[in-house]
Amino acid sequence: MAKKNQANKMRDLIKKIVQRYQRRRYRSVIADGERILGLETDDNAQCHKNRYLFASKYLKKGDSVLDFACGSGYGSLILAESGSSVTVVGYDIDEKAIEFGRTQYQRENMELTTDSPRKNFDVVIAFEYLEHVDDIQGAYDDLTRRAGRLVIASVPYHEKEGNNPHHKHFGLDESSLNFGDKVEFFYQNPEGDILGEGRSRQNMIVVREV
Repeated sequence: MAKKNQANKMRDLIKKIVQRYQRRRYRSVIADGERILGLETDDNAQCHKNRYLFASKYLKKGDSVLDFACGSGYGSLILAESGSSVTVVGYDIDEKAIEFGRTQYQRENMELTTDSPRKNFDVVIAFEYLEHVDDIQGAYDDLTRRAGRLVIASVPYHEKEGNNPHHKHFGLDESSLNFGDKVEFFYQNPEGDILGEGRSRQNMIVVREV
């Protein structure tokens, strides 16, 4: 038992060292901690990945999917490997993030690009994007115009003002935007679980039928 515990501690230590090295090496990609690489194994990274796993359940065979503001592209990979024979375009304005994603995650049915994407996709996904833009309603409406079937987006839920210097909107909830009529709200707790309800709500996920 003692040897097993020691081995576990050593494995955890090695993981931390590797992650620390990766974060130093790709400092320009992670943008002061606002973006993740997808290589991390901590709880925060798993929360991000869980949102994409949640979204992948809505994909149908042959869907064209836009991952808007995809960052390093780890989420685009999750969608591309969802088993639904989908095609995925991951879009982000950050050239370094896209370059990193191309070296790590590129697949046959997936494209990572900084070029403005076309406006006809079956499903548009935008996680942790809307709180970063000035015109949040306009940005949301733009996402819906690009989608033929579904928009799936997330924002921090009731985030306190000043909590994140990269964010331009705080206190977001179900009434902050005109999300549309055919919409469902889900909530992610700090542990990363996504539920239809619950008291502990860290993020809100919007699923809109268009």
